[in-house]
Amino acid sequence: MNSKPVPEPKASWHVEHAALEKLWSAIEQVFAGPVDCDRLRRLLSELAHQLAKHFWQEEKGGYFAEVLSLAPELRARIERLQNEHVRMLEVVEELSRKVDAPVGSDTWQQLAGEYRELAVLFQRHEQLEEEMLQQAYQLDMGTKD
Repeated sequence: MNSKPVPEPKASWHVEHAALEKLWSAIEQVFAGPVDCDRLRRLLSELAHQLAKHFWQEEKGGYFAEVLSLAPELRARIERLQNEHVRMLEVVEELSRKVDAPVGSDTWQQLAGEYRELAVLFQRHEQLEEEMLQQAYQLDMGTKD
């Protein structure tokens, strides 16, 4: 029986996720306080940059290629996840554009709601990626027994 373990993520992966978590939290804190468009604009710009880097690592840095090499039947799931990458970056861009317009308290609350929807989508997305990796390794182990 093959006892191939699911690989531990690289140290850079942990650092990247910690930085993203800190950023998600910082944006949530901005929404918890009074309207501060300048700070929100800076944080959204950083979020766009960090997400693009994170998604690039997954798509071009080998994560998805590894999954495909282990379980080619997961190609459709990977394509859906890649489409979510595009959508999440579009939502950050849309939020940034809205912050550039005059923002009152009603608009601020609307932005906060849209941001929270994005944060939930990202968390769900990350969970689906983790499940996909687990499935790929289980499929790989199953074919080598």
